[in-house]
Amino acid sequence: MSTIISSFTGVDMGTSRIVCARPTGGEDVSIRSTLNAYIQVRDTPAARQSFTARRVAYTAVDGVLEIDGAASVQFAQLYNADLLRTMRLGCINSQEPASFDVLTRLVSQLVGEAPSSSSSLVFSVPSPPAGSSVDTPPAAFIHHQMVLKRLFEELRYIANPVAEGESVIYSELKDTGYTGIGISFGAGLVNVAMNYLALPVMAFSMERGGDMIDSSAANVTGDKATRIRLLKESKFAFTNENRDPTSRAIYLFYLDLIDFVVRGLTTAFSELENMPHLDAPIPVVIAGGTTMPNGFLYAFEKALRASDFPLEISEVRQAKDPLNAVALGSLEYARANYNTI
Repeated sequence: MSTIISSFTGVDMGTSRIVCARPTGGEDVSIRSTLNAYIQVRDTPAARQSFTARRVAYTAVDGVLEIDGAASVQFAQLYNADLLRTMRLGCINSQEPASFDVLTRLVSQLVGEAPSSSSSLVFSVPSPPAGSSVDTPPAAFIHHQMVLKRLFEELRYIANPVAEGESVIYSELKDTGYTGIGISFGAGLVNVAMNYLALPVMAFSMERGGDMIDSSAANVTGDKATRIRLLKESKFAFTNENRDPTSRAIYLFYLDLIDFVVRGLTTAFSELENMPHLDAPIPVVIAGGTTMPNGFLYAFEKALRASDFPLEISEVRQAKDPLNAVALGSLEYARANYNTI
């Protein structure tokens, strides 16, 4: 007996941000997000009193106070410290013991409990690294997907995953019958997917992203990665002269990322077996916070078209809402594939 779905939710489980997309009626969609990070400070009675007075939410754990989400940034700046991440390279960060508990709090606060037992939720997951066996993905990816599925099911959702790159296709390429290549430039990974008439052809990830730019530039300049990230997101642009040491380092590591991704795309698609017969060039859509600086799209398209990429490309464009495209695509995937279960 099939279940009629009563509501749909799309969630981008990103290394940097968690984004939740929900319909609010007609074509309108509500977007809510939180920073997927936290910081730990010493637990003292005075700190508790001050946090409570200033309405800073915290959780006391084993002698420290954990501050989650956006509020953690100001403390990282205050202490000149790097934020702690619940995820690393697209998967739950097992090197940080608090990761699961913090992630559970962030998701519960952002997404909330399902309004009914027939509520469908689709969450993004990273694809295994390029070159991985399709039949035996790395254990970390299997574990990550299982943990997230159980987390959402405990919130009473009918939860299903979608490959992050594929969610970009669902967000942007409905008019092509979900045919094309979607690339999500995330903080931990670059996720790639190709669909042909909504059928997955391939999906893989590359182990570089915005975090790599931040940490590499920080190593060169002696600054903290958190400060590099804030500068990158607020002031950096390819179109600037970028003469100061920090901006120059960000620019060079951005070029290195683009070169790495284009070479990875060319290799992966050149080696793909059973490529469907394409009767027309296909579009490429990019999304993610790493694509936001002015001039990134131009630099990426120039590098891709100058490469030996084996497929004909009709256009290379940025998603209409690059920061929220994965969540919006996850929502569209839920509507398109899970109207009834």
